Amino acid sequence: MATTAMPLRTDFPLTTDPFKYRLMELVGVYGDALRERCNELFGDGILSAIDCVVKLEKKGERGVLTIDAKFLHYKEY
Repeated sequence: MATTAMPLRTDFPLTTDPFKYRLMELVGVYGDALRERCNELFGDGILSAIDCVVKLEKKGERGVLTIDAKFLHYKEY
């Protein structure tokens, strides 16, 4: 299970922007666990990036990143 496995770092595309690099690192480290949790909650499918809302808020010294995306079930053809 990805939610109990140790997060592994992956190779990221080259970027000189530290903010973008950390976002890619976050997905690289937690992506498998997030995908597994999403499958537990919704079933097999994806979160759509087409019609999503992304919010970044300050909460004290921390940043809260919220991604509100529609879930799309995989379809067989």
